Amino acid sequence: MTEPHYDENPTPATEPTEPEGKRIGTVGWIGVGMVVVIMLAGLAVSLVVLSRDQDTPLVPLYDGGTAVQVPPQDAAGLFEPDPEFDSLDRVVYVPKDPNGVVLEQKTPPAGRTPETAPEGVMLQRVHGNMVLPFSTSDGPTAIDSSGVAIGFSHTPQGAALAAAHYIAYFTGGNDRIDMIAASGRADDPTGTIAEAKRYNATGVLGSVAAGSAYVALPSLKLNYTDALTRVSFGYTATLKDGSTQYRRVFSDFIWREDRGWVIQVRPLNSPQGSTVGGTADQTPFEPGWLTWW
Repeated sequence: MTEPHYDENPTPATEPTEPEGKRIGTVGWIGVGMVVVIMLAGLAVSLVVLSRDQDTPLVPLYDGGTAVQVPPQDAAGLFEPDPEFDSLDRVVYVPKDPNGVVLEQKTPPAGRTPETAPEGVMLQRVHGNMVLPFSTSDGPTAIDSSGVAIGFSHTPQGAALAAAHYIAYFTGGNDRIDMIAASGRADDPTGTIAEAKRYNATGVLGSVAAGSAYVALPSLKLNYTDALTRVSFGYTATLKDGSTQYRRVFSDFIWREDRGWVIQVRPLNSPQGSTVGGTADQTPFEPGWLTWW
């Protein structure tokens, strides 16, 4: 697959005004706010959140395909009584089961386009501090014994949902990496995950501590095929000098008939690039970005 082509003259996103001093919290290797790019032998990009006095937080890039969250019909008492706002001011529901609650699935409407958001998107706070999207049309349909959501549909919408979940685990602390490895949702034939865990264990800049918080980025773009899909997440930030920085993070996902979508883990120094790629520069976003949660 080719790298995304960037239009030279798109309309850039506009940053909102954020209250001075508001903190978003650390969200692992992929997050919101000040980016610290640490390339571990081409393995991944580390994004660390700092406070508002460094730069402004994530904003959606385009409004196309935006999903509307639907409050849960919680007759079974599966959620805490009150929802909460996450660090991006989105409504998040807190399941009583820390692994999350699988929502009742329904068939997507006929003629749905690849740009159409999944139905019934709900953000849930799982494992204490991971904010991840669930849907009523494209999964997940189960949570396995490792505590990882599985059963995302073989569609662009399912690929995006799977990416939001599996990048969160793969780029987290060693406890979260162990979860996705046990789940079998990371294809790692060359032992790259073991290298990532050794790096995290050093505690140096760019490593990720166990139990680190994570929030799913709302703006995304897909290069979709049935066999292999690249999912990109993006946001903008206004730096102290007033300039706008455009930030992109992406990974590739393979469809396996026995497991569904899995993250394609590449060996260190792969000519195809790192497992989780990223850029932070002044190149404006091209049209086609979506906001689904």
